[in-house]
Amino acid sequence: VLSDYPVVMPGVVSYSFNRYPSTNNIKKNARINIEFIKKIFRLALGILQFWWFIFCFYIGRLSFLYPEKTLLVKKVAKNDYDLIVSHDLTLLPLAFEIKNQRTRIILDAREYHPLNYQDQWFWRLEKKPLLLMLCRKYLHQCDMILTVSRGIADKYHQRWGVRPEVFMSLPDTYAIIPHMPNGKIHLIHHGWPSR
Repeated sequence: VLSDYPVVMPGVVSYSFNRYPSTNNIKKNARINIEFIKKIFRLALGILQFWWFIFCFYIGRLSFLYPEKTLLVKKVAKNDYDLIVSHDLTLLPLAFEIKNQRTRIILDAREYHPLNYQDQWFWRLEKKPLLLMLCRKYLHQCDMILTVSRGIADKYHQRWGVRPEVFMSLPDTYAIIPHMPNGKIHLIHHGWPSR
């Protein structure tokens, strides 16, 4: 597993890019304290971001959420688009800001965004309210929503009343006969090992 922090799982080797290696308990405790302070700081910023979103939402200027992209949005909005595909729920405000009357918008929802990191209390306080608001505002306005499994599609339908199309991320089919290899299986997983 390649990860920012060591992953402790039986039978899994973790290669960590942790910037705070601990060689003794003092360093380990210092790192825990630093991480706690960083989480509190991030939580405060997340709450400010959420209220900034509400402000922008009510004054009808959602592009203020992305000040570094404002010039790009103005430039892109001059074009005439037939189709905009958004690969993330948080990009829908920008997509709807630059669309014209005939533009169609597709949301490629590869996960159920409001429960993405539900096991993390910090994420539930910082990000979840924003994602719920985006779902409430934009899901019904999308011309099509795609997702990768029937379970995720059903979850969107149950909670928001939309009917996503299931489009699985599958490779081409090959007629092969699998067999067990001799010895150990060596595997590298590159991704986020969240529960």
